[in-house]
Amino acid sequence: MRKLLVIAGISLSILVSACGGGGGSSTTGDDVPIGGGGSGSDGATNVLGLDGTWTGVLEDEFLFLYSAEVTVEENRLTRVLLDGVNTENPGTIDPVASDIFEFLLEDGIYGGFITSPSKNHLVFIDDEANFGVLQNGSPTLGAASEIDLVGTWSGPVALFFDDELYTYESQGTCDSGTCVLTIVGALRDVEGNIVDSSIIGSTSTISFEHFASLVFYFDFANSDGDQGYGGFMLSADKTFLGAYACETDALWEDCQFAAFTRQ
Repeated sequence: MRKLLVIAGISLSILVSACGGGGGSSTTGDDVPIGGGGSGSDGATNVLGLDGTWTGVLEDEFLFLYSAEVTVEENRLTRVLLDGVNTENPGTIDPVASDIFEFLLEDGIYGGFITSPSKNHLVFIDDEANFGVLQNGSPTLGAASEIDLVGTWSGPVALFFDDELYTYESQGTCDSGTCVLTIVGALRDVEGNIVDSSIIGSTSTISFEHFASLVFYFDFANSDGDQGYGGFMLSADKTFLGAYACETDALWEDCQFAAFTRQ
């Protein structure tokens, strides 16, 4: 349960602090809110490209899993269900970049989404150390095995440094319990400006195993000599892979978060 050990003292959102903003059945615990409330609509239709009912798996700070269903209408999270129970905790969504959004829940929880290019899938993260993957269109959730990760994946990775949000592109191949990921794009700030191109070519080797439902856990070592752990979570159609990776003893806010699409 290493995830629980690295989140003490977090008060800022994972994907929004730099920008001025804020499955299966559960094993135990209270309902975990994951989406949020506030200002009304501007009258547009599907203004963010996220409208619809999203379904997937949520993992909380204790590594308990929940089925999650989130309804988005324009810039609002109008309904959030966990294991079929309405959390009564709506919220608002604002864009940060083309594929990154921030949300604020009615109870004050902050978080962010990283979407696929098609905006049919997303990773969400919040400042309560909840993590999940959702797919638009109310798909039926199934189970996964290690063979479902076999293939080539690519997409953005988000991280914070000195309270600023940065992203880079990564690509990797998974096979037989191991993934090798390579950084293929420069580190960029939220406006797309190149900050550091020397990271291109750095690699990470990941050893993973299936945990439950659509969730996998892993350990990693990278070419810079860093080691740590993390989690993979597949979408229901198994074409999208969310991930978090944390160096040993890192705070949750110092982890990196990825949104990979199958190639």
